[in-house]
Amino acid sequence: MEQESVVYGIIRDVAWIQGEGGRFRREHNLSVLASLPDHEGSPLLGRNLFAESCLNELSSVSQTSIIHFGMARRGIEYEWKSWMEAFESLLGQLYWVQARLHLETEYAGHHTFVWEPQGESHLPHKPMDVRCAWEHEVGGHWRGQG
Repeated sequence: MEQESVVYGIIRDVAWIQGEGGRFRREHNLSVLASLPDHEGSPLLGRNLFAESCLNELSSVSQTSIIHFGMARRGIEYEWKSWMEAFESLLGQLYWVQARLHLETEYAGHHTFVWEPQGESHLPHKPMDVRCAWEHEVGGHWRGQG
């Protein structure tokens, strides 16, 4: 029987930009997430995996907009390549300044993946010129790769 794996993380963007820029970015990202299929119809990514942290109309309290996501699924590591391709395709449609994803499996251990754009932020439908790093827990110790 396959063990259950857990995938969770956040996609960060800037919430405060002069003028309407921050509001536009936030509304664009929410629109992209709303266009995702129901999880029931999509084995990889569905809109119910994602939620936005509450921002009171881009208040001055927070300068960061956060979309968080998570799911538990049996044997995700066996379809990990396809899942990552779908996730990176989604990132390609969003505004963001950093994405961090955690994968916890009983079989393959714990992994952390980080996407950071080379410039100030990633713009939708532009090439993903990113630095992606990952960490893997080995025998209770974390090892990284950039």
